[in-house]
Amino acid sequence: MTHPDVVILAGGRGTRLQSTVPDLPKPMAPVSGKPFLEYLLNFLKDQGVTRVILSVGFMCDKIISHFGYEYRGMKMNYAIEEKPLGTGGGIKLALEQCRTRDVMIFNGDTFFAESTMNLVKFHHEQKGLISLYLKPMNQPGRYGTVEIKDARVVDFKEKNDTLDFGLINAGVYCVTKNLLDAREVKTEFSFETDILKPFVKNNDVFGLVGDSYFIDIGIPEDYKRANETFRNLGY
Repeated sequence: MTHPDVVILAGGRGTRLQSTVPDLPKPMAPVSGKPFLEYLLNFLKDQGVTRVILSVGFMCDKIISHFGYEYRGMKMNYAIEEKPLGTGGGIKLALEQCRTRDVMIFNGDTFFAESTMNLVKFHHEQKGLISLYLKPMNQPGRYGTVEIKDARVVDFKEKNDTLDFGLINAGVYCVTKNLLDAREVKTEFSFETDILKPFVKNNDVFGLVGDSYFIDIGIPEDYKRANETFRNLGY
């Protein structure tokens, strides 16, 4: 089985991290001497990815000039937002360049070291429209949690600082490329709010639990932790 095209969401400003990295888009924040996005791309190369579409906007020239149109044998394509489109709008724009029936989507500021093809196989088995990786986490308060039943996602819970344990959305998806074709969506919209939650109500979202290394550099504390841990990952 060939690896599906990959979309990476790398267009946001990263406002919570701007105090630490003020002059770069968040996925380009340096971690142990190289951009965070480079670790993700190296991981994807090792997973067999051959084609990447980067959804970019804020300071996109810094991403394009660094990676160009080929990186370690992977074709690099860019879906450039002329104005902020939200996560949903960025995905919709990038999907127009995808060529495979299924597409994997990654947040450009998170890293989850689980097999990408395991999620693709799971997606085929469940026959839904969206499958996502879930990560078990202690004190998951800042993320919100995901409730599943027999592998089907039944609810996305709001952030709750009192929880001791829960499953969080790891920011890795496998979707059917045409999932937005029959839906009337705005130019600017949220993938999480406007797509994931309605699809859950229609029983079309499935979750696969994995417990590999996970990091989200969206806040300064975790960005600091990434600098401490990434040097040992081998990517």
